[in-house]
Amino acid sequence: MIPDGIETSSVNLELKSEDEQDVLIDSFQNFLNSLSIPLQILIRVREVDIDSYLRKFKKEKLTKKKKLQNYKSITTRICPELIPETRYYREDFM
Repeated sequence: MIPDGIETSSVNLELKSEDEQDVLIDSFQNFLNSLSIPLQILIRVREVDIDSYLRKFKKEKLTKKKKLQNYKSITTRICPELIPETRYYREDFM
């Protein structure tokens, strides 16, 4: 039985080192050589709205900043004094 299709994610080779690129290309070549059935490769390129991504990123960043500020204010109200950090050291003597 031949599968209808396999979907994969993309890899940006330009962001990889030369050694990583070689490994990826060799692996893909080995995969293609191992197939005993015909193969059709479909590549789709789609445009991405970077502006909406940046707006979402900034909104999430502000939300995280507000949460951190809230956490800080709550903890300073609950524990106004500094909590000492305790560290334990072990020395092995021979």
